[in-house]
Amino acid sequence: MKLLRYSFFAFFLCITTVSFAQKRLEKADKAFELQQYNYAATLYQRAFARAGKNEALKNRIIYQIAESYRLSGQYRKATQQYRKLIRARYFETEPKLYLHLAEIHRFNGEYEEAIVFLESYLELVPDDENAQRMLETSRMAEEWMKNPTRYEVESVRRLNSRANDWAPRFLDKTEQTLVITSSREGATGKKIDDWTGQRFTDFFVSSRDQKGDWSTPVLLDKTGVLNTHANEADAFFINDGYTVFFTYCASQRRKQSGCLIFTSNFNGEKWSEPEYVHLSNDTTADCVHPWVSADGRTIIFTSNMEGSYGDLDLWMATRDNPNGEFGTPQNLGSTINSSGKEGWAFLRDSLLYFASTGHAGLGGFDIFVSTKTDDGWSEPENMGVPINSSADDFGIVFASEGHRGFFSSNRNTGRPQNRFDDDIWSFVLPSINFTISGVVRDDETMQLVPQALVQIVGSDGLSVQVFTNNRGFFRFDETQIKQNVTYKIWVTKPGYMEAEATETTVGLNNGKDIVRDFRIVPLPKGVVVLPDILYAVGRWDLQEQYQDSLMGLIELMERNPRLVIELASHTDSRPIAMGNDSLSQLRAQSVVDYMISRGIHPNRLVAKGYGSRAPRVFLTDFSKTIDGVTLELPAGSILTDDFIQNLPRNQQEIAHQLNRRTEFSILREDFIPPAEGSTTTSLESLVRLATVEDDKRIPFRINPNGLPEIPVVVNGTSFTFVYDEKAKQNLIGTEDAMRLLRTGKINRNDFRDGEKSFDEDGDIVKNAVITLRELRIGKTILHNISVTVAPELSAPLILNAEALKPLGEFTINRTERVFELK
Repeated sequence: MKLLRYSFFAFFLCITTVSFAQKRLEKADKAFELQQYNYAATLYQRAFARAGKNEALKNRIIYQIAESYRLSGQYRKATQQYRKLIRARYFETEPKLYLHLAEIHRFNGEYEEAIVFLESYLELVPDDENAQRMLETSRMAEEWMKNPTRYEVESVRRLNSRANDWAPRFLDKTEQTLVITSSREGATGKKIDDWTGQRFTDFFVSSRDQKGDWSTPVLLDKTGVLNTHANEADAFFINDGYTVFFTYCASQRRKQSGCLIFTSNFNGEKWSEPEYVHLSNDTTADCVHPWVSADGRTIIFTSNMEGSYGDLDLWMATRDNPNGEFGTPQNLGSTINSSGKEGWAFLRDSLLYFASTGHAGLGGFDIFVSTKTDDGWSEPENMGVPINSSADDFGIVFASEGHRGFFSSNRNTGRPQNRFDDDIWSFVLPSINFTISGVVRDDETMQLVPQALVQIVGSDGLSVQVFTNNRGFFRFDETQIKQNVTYKIWVTKPGYMEAEATETTVGLNNGKDIVRDFRIVPLPKGVVVLPDILYAVGRWDLQEQYQDSLMGLIELMERNPRLVIELASHTDSRPIAMGNDSLSQLRAQSVVDYMISRGIHPNRLVAKGYGSRAPRVFLTDFSKTIDGVTLELPAGSILTDDFIQNLPRNQQEIAHQLNRRTEFSILREDFIPPAEGSTTTSLESLVRLATVEDDKRIPFRINPNGLPEIPVVVNGTSFTFVYDEKAKQNLIGTEDAMRLLRTGKINRNDFRDGEKSFDEDGDIVKNAVITLRELRIGKTILHNISVTVAPELSAPLILNAEALKPLGEFTINRTERVFELK
């Protein structure tokens, strides 16, 4: 009887225990359903203590404990529970424990461990597309971590606490005041939220001082109107901070439980009683995370209402009247919304920023961006590391200008805690700064070249120029050099061949100081014999094999488009039927014809046929071998008839051939293409027979003052001068001197008094003295002529007797209008 009584008692106790556990389990399930995860974990633990030896029930309770910890952010505790279930093989009942363990490992940045659990889960549930995507991104995550974007992020310590702080939003247009959501000490509600295990959240406000430091956040509202004993979150302000939309989670303001959007207005003293923003007729749906356009007519929000693609979707609604009700919301579509969760939208122009757990990411919520198109939305793009991390990253807000702002993240900041709380982070995308600099050197002497003109033209339309300093240095700064632009650079200086180069910032994702040095080649001095343009005896046609010999000259003309040259063609002295003068003219014309056919403007070519009157002169030792015969000539040799007759007979033909040549010399450096439609000089006027008198008779014109203006080339620039025998000093007009200065033909070093020769505007002062390095009159070159700047002259340049003394005797023939050298 005792045994029977004992057995009955044991049976009754067992039934009572299981029944009691079931009741606690039902209560825990109800709390879990209401998203009171922290409270639910406690209730599940109590139910587990009453579960007895029912292993199936105990495993179910352990799973729910793990889920409660995971959903309340207590990942370490959740992992311990999941691992117990693996040992109990509970994955055979609930495979998702593998998936959730993988999520936690991804959150912690432990991608290799996450891959193991994802592969185990997919063996059991191979068709889960979300898990397949998670596996793929886990394999990519390490690469993302190794290749961060240019964004710079920083935890804003003055805004953060030991509790949750998230959803930063600017209060007004000044963007000097920030409102955040926080469960920190000082919040209105003193009770503990059953979901998070922290205080109920309120709005806190912080201001930035002149140094850029944020003040310690304080309650935005202390009257209990906005901040209540329940959860308020995700404030979004319009009307310069006088209207707020926000999320409210509690049952006091409506009959249903859950979270909805409310709005309130500030009258300068206090906030109005919040009003419910009707967005859905689905009484079971949550509507949270509002973003509202500046005019108050458009709202984007997060909801799980009917028609959603996943757990939480982004929706949009509009209204005609900023004070009226919103129309029927429209889902943003499957491009934006996934099978996971989307939230915290922020629309900036045509760019939609939002957080998602369903798109390819690093773990938890990642922040994505999509562009509004005519067809809808572009495929969302992950903003990458460091904006995103393996943890939850969400709630981004941009300042009105630049790529900077704030966002929320619960990434590991090294806190000695069992959980990772949300913090406010700042971000900025530093401008990519590019510069192009270098030095210019003389290619022959390797000396630094001052006052060289460096011009840069970009594919973006930029055109700017600078002069090298006294150390030959030039620089284009970050205000001129931009990303994704290709630049063409030219270096010019009187007396030098033009140099050019190309640099590009296309494809460069980081700033760079580009260094491009130049070595510029001095222009040839005097007469230059073109190589290997040889003619058959008595012939003038330019043979095809010698056309290549002109390519160097053509390239020189193309790279230096302001050069004007003289082409001189010569024959040997042996008589022919047509005469050597005519032959030299034809040879000169054959060269001119070819150069014009290659695009050289005719007005840049002054061609002369010299016949046999100018035998070739060798300034250095020379050697030439033709058909096994070598002719060696010492420096100073002149190939006159007498000189050639004294050579061995087998060398004489080589000497005659050397006399049959084409030469060029640079006349000036100031060619300007004639205006379209103007007359181009004919070849007949360009190619003519040269005489000795050509270089001694220089035509001039009479100016309006009745004075002869004689052509002269000053530092490579065409000028005219008037001769004044009695003048005490040589003079140059102010505007003409400025023209030389602006084109780089003269520089500060050419002025006797240096910087004192300029006023504060950079103009040349009256009576400044300039040294003109080179004056070419006909074939004669004068060096280092001093001139004084005068404001009003009868001609660009006035030269006295002393300046022209090196010319020897000369006359000014007014009748024939010719300046004649004796």
